[in-house]
Amino acid sequence: MSEQRDNLEFVIFGQKLRFRSESTQSSEISPSDIVQWVYKEADNIRKSASGLDESKLAVLTLMKIAGDYLELKSKGQKILSKIDMKTKSILEECAQAK
Repeated sequence: MSEQRDNLEFVIFGQKLRFRSESTQSSEISPSDIVQWVYKEADNIRKSASGLDESKLAVLTLMKIAGDYLELKSKGQKILSKIDMKTKSILEECAQAK
C-alpha cells in the first residue's frame, strides 16, 4: 500500500486500485480506513477457510461486508421509524394539551 500526495494506491486481492485524494475529502472515512477494513475481513475469512484463491476470497469478503451493511441499514431504518412514531405521538399529545 502506498500513499502519494495526489493519488492513493492500494493493492486489494491482487488488483491495483488508485484513488484521487480530492475525491475522498468529503467523506469522514478515508480510503485507507476502507482498505484496512477489507483486509481485516478477508483475513478473518482466510483463517476460517484456508486454501481459497483470491477471487473466491474477494467474493466471500464482498458477501460478508454486504451482509453487514444490509443488517446495519435495516437496524438504522427501524430506529428511525421508532423515532418518527415517537415524535408524532409527542406532537399529537402537545396538540391535544392546548
